[in-house]
Amino acid sequence: MDYKEASKLVKKLEGHGKKESRETVGKVARITLSLYHYDKLIDMLKNSDEEELLNAILERKTLISKMNKNKVFAMEKATEIRVAKAKKNIKLAYENLIRNDKKVTQKAISEISKCSVNTVRKYDFLWKK
Repeated sequence: MDYKEASKLVKKLEGHGKKESRETVGKVARITLSLYHYDKLIDMLKNSDEEELLNAILERKTLISKMNKNKVFAMEKATEIRVAKAKKNIKLAYENLIRNDKKVTQKAISEISKCSVNTVRKYDFLWKK
């Protein structure tokens, strides 16, 4: 795809196209580009005279950068919650086995805590003495 074709496609998808067929009216086209590809597109557009399109792409890149930071924060927060829950369940399973005078094994803790054996092995410092 050359510059003109890419420019036409981006204009159409970003809502800058003047003519719309009946098939595209009211529909939203979505393109997922990485930040690397946005940078490449911006470099291409800087050499052209299409200032409006360049500004639209820059705004879009800024918005996506902000959204990615929020997504990363949300993922980290969810991971912290999941880890805390797994640790709590493993501790409770260990205490349950000790209280009932049962053999403490990875499999037993895994079954009681409803965590995988790999997770129990990962947090063995909680129950191995």
